[in-house]
Amino acid sequence: MYKVFRKAVLGVILCFALLLSAGVLLTACKPAEEQKEQQYTVVYDTQGGGNVKNGVYTPGVNFNLPTPSIGSDPEMYGYSFIGWFYDAECTQPVDRKNIDTSKAVDGVLTFYAGWSNIHKIYFDTKTDQIIEPAEYEYGASVSVSSLPVPEARVVGSTVCEFICWVQANTDEQITEDFRMDAVDMYFYAFYDTGVNSSYDLTEDGYHAKSFGANTELTSVGAFEDNTVFSVDMTFPADPADYADDAGPVFGFSEYIESSNSFGNGSTGYMYLFVSAAANAAYNTNKGALDIWGTWTDEKGVEQGPGRLYYMSMDTDLAGTPYQQKFSDYLSSGEAETFTYTIRRSGNKYYIGVDGTEYCCIELGGARKPSSATENLAGTISENLTGTHVGLRSKSTNVYYSNIAITPVEEVSITYDAVNGRIGEEQIVNKTYAYGGTIGTLPVPVYDGYEFTGWYYTDYATGEVVQLTADKALDSSIWKLTVTARYRKEGAEPFTVVFDTGVDGYTVPSVEGWLEGNPLEAPKLSKIISRKHFCGTRGM
Repeated sequence: MYKVFRKAVLGVILCFALLLSAGVLLTACKPAEEQKEQQYTVVYDTQGGGNVKNGVYTPGVNFNLPTPSIGSDPEMYGYSFIGWFYDAECTQPVDRKNIDTSKAVDGVLTFYAGWSNIHKIYFDTKTDQIIEPAEYEYGASVSVSSLPVPEARVVGSTVCEFICWVQANTDEQITEDFRMDAVDMYFYAFYDTGVNSSYDLTEDGYHAKSFGANTELTSVGAFEDNTVFSVDMTFPADPADYADDAGPVFGFSEYIESSNSFGNGSTGYMYLFVSAAANAAYNTNKGALDIWGTWTDEKGVEQGPGRLYYMSMDTDLAGTPYQQKFSDYLSSGEAETFTYTIRRSGNKYYIGVDGTEYCCIELGGARKPSSATENLAGTISENLTGTHVGLRSKSTNVYYSNIAITPVEEVSITYDAVNGRIGEEQIVNKTYAYGGTIGTLPVPVYDGYEFTGWYYTDYATGEVVQLTADKALDSSIWKLTVTARYRKEGAEPFTVVFDTGVDGYTVPSVEGWLEGNPLEAPKLSKIISRKHFCGTRGM
């Protein structure tokens, strides 16, 4: 029994061994190419496009599809590649991540290029409104009137009506019928924001320079006699970001928007640079008022543009409300807004900031240099009488707002009684019609003091002037702030002497100062330890 069982087991083992050896023999006899993983030759039929070399596809291996060019066949111009397909009719798209090897014929996969000459126009409304793209064949005529019209853009209380579409890659306005390009096109909406296409209206209501050349202008109205051109300029939080001059442009007769120019230049023009101190050769401090324009030489020939009038921060404007505010801005780390005004009266232009006028440009008058070493020959051109105004912006970090031209119909005088009162008020504002004189002036009351008069600083001359009842209400004044002066009852006048603290450096004394009045301290300018000191100490 045991022997029979042993023979049976040996027989099974022997049969298994024979089967195993047979399998090895069969494997050894299989062709080598059949032992490797299957590979497919990929043939790319570009169907008129540029040639593409054959490729190899191995299942399970990352596979990328090429992008063919349109080639040299002129009939292919205007077509764009849209993908690879398994069929010439381009109905079965190829997915590179899921290649269908059942399409192979004798180990060859053929992919056909798909092409289309239909392109899209995408519309950016710059609002929440979404406009679906429009499709056109290459070369098709597109009527501007057939393009969609977006809703008006509303920024704060400002409603900006749509004007036209602008092509994004060229910044050119679409104003005439055109033919569809060979690629997709991108348009953005241009709205009437009060300035030309070189400025955009930001969401917070500011006009920001968006593109174009250094000088960008727009006519915002007729700048006639007895009107004021005003614009708010907001400077960036970091003064270093205000890197180049910007400001209002005025006094020119023609502006050609297509060439972004003042015309042929023969009519003259002016612009107010608010100095960015970008070029130390011309400007030594930020905020200086630097008026440039055309001028007339000794032979009567128009020249320029060149400097007409310069108001320096550290001399001409030192101690003024503007200089103090700008100085505070430079160290604040916050953005700040200044209102710059140009008031036109006959042949004179008065330049002001925040309601205070600091200089007068008189046509035919002398030019004012930036320093004693600058020689400015000739006179300010008498042709600067144009009615166009605009904006100049070399810096994208300055924002404009509240651009307007308003008539000057009356004189506004603010009376500041300081420690006294006019009735129940310390500050009272009064308006007067032009022509005639002021007449009766208010009289403030200050207990223990006698009122001695109203005074203001004429910043154009630097003189302190008393306002009297017979003051003529002419174009030399527009907005004034006058302060009351008093004398303590029974007080005698003082002579005030100033000690500069520097040997040999003296300044004039103030004679007749009365207790209760402001003291006008002299401005100091002295080189101390190689640092420029400007101002007073111990006051």
